[in-house]
Amino acid sequence: MGYKDDGLPCRMLRYRADIWEYTVAHKRGLPSIKQAAIFFFEKHDNGNHHLTDDTIDYSYRVIKVWEIEDTEIIDKKLIGLYPLLPLTRHQQKMSDTQVLQSAISTISTVADPVCKADLLAAMSILAAEKYSRDLNLLG
Repeated sequence: MGYKDDGLPCRMLRYRADIWEYTVAHKRGLPSIKQAAIFFFEKHDNGNHHLTDDTIDYSYRVIKVWEIEDTEIIDKKLIGLYPLLPLTRHQQKMSDTQVLQSAISTISTVADPVCKADLLAAMSILAAEKYSRDLNLLG
């Protein structure tokens, strides 16, 4: 999620219902669905990830990027998640510039030049909201 949305739980339930409606209509049954909402910034998390009334008790998994340790991504070589590194929690005390430089260094280890360029582009987009003032320092 890239913005705060108080209606997210309702929309998540609607997404699930839309998938079920489609698969039932096409005689494919009800698939098992594991839903997750990924929040990049704490300010976008509305804190409500559950719907309940007399007949419904519904929730979905929530992933808070700022609570993930950077080492979880780096040590497991989860290359597709490298763009999230500037938004993760860091065990070492680092300045914003050091965090960005560390993420760039990690992405630089990727051998495929096209993949590396894509990862750097995605990182710059994701990190821009949090570090826009520091991005100029890396020039």
